[in-house]
Amino acid sequence: MPPGTAPHPHGRGADTDPMKTVTVAEAKAGIARLLKLVRKGETVVVTSRGKAVAEIRPAGGPSVAEPSVPLWSEHALELARKGVIILPDKKLDLDRIRAARAKLPKGMGVLDALLAEREENR
Repeated sequence: MPPGTAPHPHGRGADTDPMKTVTVAEAKAGIARLLKLVRKGETVVVTSRGKAVAEIRPAGGPSVAEPSVPLWSEHALELARKGVIILPDKKLDLDRIRAARAKLPKGMGVLDALLAEREENR
């Protein structure tokens, strides 16, 4: 593995997902450069005495805790790493979704209801 990279500390793509690593001192001295990388979708691992202590990632990216939903496609995981999508941390409750949908006015679709609710909250 090239210097300055590390396998993902949570096991996602450990062999194929090298991440930039920096020490705390390097992070302090070069925060602008690190933020430039993060804006491009990269995650930076900050180490102290050789141990990972923090990750700097795009805002809205996945949390440190792995989602409990099994077997996401590699494409979905890559989008989550870049902060493009957020993977759910639990399975969908289909009964709850069906019950909410049944409460919609006749002829109104889910998208219409969502847009109407969004407009009300502005």
